[in-house]
Amino acid sequence: MDDLLIGSHVSMSAPNYYLGSVEEAVSYGSTTFMFYTGAPQNAFRSPLEKLMIKEGRALLKKHHFDESKIVVHAPYIINIANQLNKENYDMAKSVLLNEVKRTAGFGCEILVLHPGSHVNTGVENGVDSIVKALDWVLSQDGTKVKIALETMAGKGSEMGTSFEQMEEIISKSKYSKRIGICLDTCHISDNNYDVSDFDKILDNVEKTVGLKKLLVVHVNDSKNPIGAHKDRHENIGYGEIGFEALNAVVHNPRIKDVPKILETPYVDDKPPYKVEIEMLRAGEFKNWKDTNNVKENWKDTGEQLGSSFKQFGKTVLKSARTIVDKVDDHCNNDYDARSEEEKEKKDSNVFNDGTWRETGKDIGHAFASLGKSIGNTFTGKRNKK
Repeated sequence: MDDLLIGSHVSMSAPNYYLGSVEEAVSYGSTTFMFYTGAPQNAFRSPLEKLMIKEGRALLKKHHFDESKIVVHAPYIINIANQLNKENYDMAKSVLLNEVKRTAGFGCEILVLHPGSHVNTGVENGVDSIVKALDWVLSQDGTKVKIALETMAGKGSEMGTSFEQMEEIISKSKYSKRIGICLDTCHISDNNYDVSDFDKILDNVEKTVGLKKLLVVHVNDSKNPIGAHKDRHENIGYGEIGFEALNAVVHNPRIKDVPKILETPYVDDKPPYKVEIEMLRAGEFKNWKDTNNVKENWKDTGEQLGSSFKQFGKTVLKSARTIVDKVDDHCNNDYDARSEEEKEKKDSNVFNDGTWRETGKDIGHAFASLGKSIGNTFTGKRNKK
């Protein structure tokens, strides 16, 4: 098996379910992968007996996957970070307990979990709520599954926004040995950590939760600059973090045995993972997107904008002529009653039709130029990535 422990999120759906998940991972050249045991947006779950787990595990063995490094992700609907609504809090705990058991049912040992949001009840309450929920789950699940709390981008009242906060949660739990973290490169970049200095980040992890607690790394580029707090993933090498920094993350010897999982966006409804894994394995960026098509699309967009702005300019010209007509009518109503000096002064302040026409043309041309500039700017930005 390849030494580089890397893979991606894969789907799990009928008719082949888990067998299909493994087949998908193999097709990408993966050595690990991550999946959901059902839809990530809800708690509905098919019985394990239906999911072709035995067949999937047999294929894992055939391709020499280490099952202990396969990752399950908990559904997004779980929020154990606030207890405002006891019914919702209890339901979140129950759903999490079920996911832990299902993870073990697949033969997996790592479950990634978003810590949740304290919903304006305060960080201290958030920490307390998370610890109580984790202790409740881990006291009765009967498995050896570890929960990896994912680092978050810092939107709203999200928890898990610093390694220090993660350390506080883990240290307060009675089951700290079974709790670790999942580091997401997009999230920490959006939360003002510089991924280009990844060893410094790992030093921070070591000083807080400890490197042994780093159970998973989500390798994602970011659509947003550092510190944006937005959490929008981008394809490897096409975002603000960049290929060089992410390649260094993947090949960092300090996390050699940590599963590295891609969650980058599909392109034209197709997964990018095979080519992204190939790039990272080779350590060389490949501009695999259809840049010529992208360029033409942005050129067309610029021309369309230019045409729209030209039309707007014509509208301005038409409006200017109307204004001229109204000004002229107003002036002519009492023009004869004015003295010669007043007439001369008034004439010098009124734009004639030719002036407004030229102004309208200038505005139209200016907007057309702006439209083309916008198109060229976006084209250049895409090609630069």
